[in-house]
Amino acid sequence: MRVGLLVLGLVGCGTDAEVVETLDLSGLLGDEDPGVTGVDVTGDGAIVLSTWTDGLWRIEDGEAEQLLTVGAMVDAGLPSSLTDVAVLGDGRIAMTVPGIGLLYDPADGSVVQHFCYEPGDWGDWEVQRQETDSLAYDAATDRLIAQPVTLTDERPDRADVAEFDRTTGTPLAWHTLADRRFLASALAVTPDGILLAEDGVLYDYALGDDAPVRRTDLGRVGLAHVEGLAVTDERLLVLDGRSYEIAWVRAW
Repeated sequence: MRVGLLVLGLVGCGTDAEVVETLDLSGLLGDEDPGVTGVDVTGDGAIVLSTWTDGLWRIEDGEAEQLLTVGAMVDAGLPSSLTDVAVLGDGRIAMTVPGIGLLYDPADGSVVQHFCYEPGDWGDWEVQRQETDSLAYDAATDRLIAQPVTLTDERPDRADVAEFDRTTGTPLAWHTLADRRFLASALAVTPDGILLAEDGVLYDYALGDDAPVRRTDLGRVGLAHVEGLAVTDERLLVLDGRSYEIAWVRAW
């Protein structure tokens, strides 16, 4: 059910934000919680959700449609636990799973590996695992942006903000963060730049910097477990995994 909310003011770094509307996801994706992990919005305003255990979904006019099943990814020989999603300008959809990025084409239902978010300048290091929980598409630069962390023996060795070519998936730039343990739970490209979330805290980030700058805490209005971010009109769309809802936040 989509409902309007009493507006709640939220102030951070001189920027006001207010929650103006929410969408309750309970029951939309079935009886059991599939572990929502990411969100984006299509050009026609439909919501696209990634999940950990139940593939990719589209929500429009209060109705949910499954776009991509776990079975289809397994049949393609690909990992099926999605960690985030980004709608591209050509109608295709990029997704992240542990270690790699995928590309889904709704036109023919195909899903393929599209990029790998392993840093390219590690020399002789044997990198065991990479993971990211955040992905977004920057239409201005035609690039995909992710924030992966690299782990060796399950210890974080490096955190980056990475840029990839939208068409080819080729890595274009790696911006290493000073805090090697930083792992954003969500990422969006906004009119102000890049926005990162860590749990309920939002950070501004400029490409090339070695640290994000704290902006505000959405936990104050009940959004303490941010799993996805997207921008629509002058609102920030926030997917909260704990409350199992989407909130529209006026932030600019």
